[in-house]
Order: sequence, then C-alpha cells, then structure tokens
Amino acid sequence: MRKLITICAVIGMALICSNVTEATVVDLSIEPATKTVLLGDTFEMELWATSSPSGQGIKGITATIEWDTAKLQFLGYTDEIGGMWTDFITYPGLGQATIDGAMLMFAVPTDVLVYTLQFDALDVTNSTLLEFASASVRDSENQDITGNLSSADITITPEPATIGLLGLGALSLLKRRRA
Repeated sequence: MRKLITICAVIGMALICSNVTEATVVDLSIEPATKTVLLGDTFEMELWATSSPSGQGIKGITATIEWDTAKLQFLGYTDEIGGMWTDFITYPGLGQATIDGAMLMFAVPTDVLVYTLQFDALDVTNSTLLEFASASVRDSENQDITGNLSSADITITPEPATIGLLGLGALSLLKRRRA
C-alpha cells in the first residue's frame, strides 16, 4: 500500500510539474552593422527584441540608451515596426535616448527589429559603448518580462588618408635626421 501511495505521489508531482509553463522573457540587444568604423563615418546600430520562446505578446517597452558624446553623435532613427511606439526622445548633448513605448499588443516572433539608430563616429577609440541604462518590457497584463540586455561595443579607427599622412610625416622626419 505504501509503494502504491509513493508511486501515485510521484506521478502526481510529475503531472503538476509538466503543467508548469516556461517563463517567457524578451531580451533587448543593440547590434552594430559593423564593429569597426572609420573616423567621420556614419553608421547604424539596430535595436532588437528577441522572444524566448517565440510569440510573446508585448504591450510596451521602456528603455534608456546611453552613449559617449565625445565619440558618437546621434543623427536620427528609423522606426522599423511602423508607428507602434509612442515616443522616442533624444537628448543628444547628454548622449541619451529614451524609448517610451506603450503600444498596441503585438507578438514578437523570435526576433524583431524595433529601431535602426544612425550615428557619426567623432573620435578615434579602441572601445566605445552604446548601452542600456535601464529597460522594461511589459506583457499584456503589464507584467515585467525583461530578459537580458546586450550593449554594443564599437571601435573607431583613423581614416586611411590620416594614417598615410602620419606615415609620410614620420618618413620626412627620418629623412631629415639622416641628412
């Protein structure tokens, strides 16, 4: 009799556990079109929402993105979803943009491109970040379903003409010393 009760308890727990649904989250990531850009170039960064598993309904996203204004100049953005977001507020002098997106309910397939952001590269650096200062993804019941937040790291290199001029300058200094 004890074995039967134990077996029934184990089967009952297995059934209960099998009915527990996997928690769905939506990750936000910033992905550069390229990780290395030339000084003075205009380049794009993409803001992606990724649902795991796919099909998660989203009611809204609120996020603040930051960047170094000495390295990057914000030029503008393209709404890739088509007007579902209420506000995209930029503070270019502060190196900050806020997305305040209360929108119509929509389901994220596996990945959806939300915004494309355009920047100019202002100064040479081995590493400059475009990162989330904060973010919140909400479902239809206004529950926070925010997953991972991924930043983008960009390297800004001198343009080839600048490198060529530096090389010519170094050669002329060597030639002058030998003369």
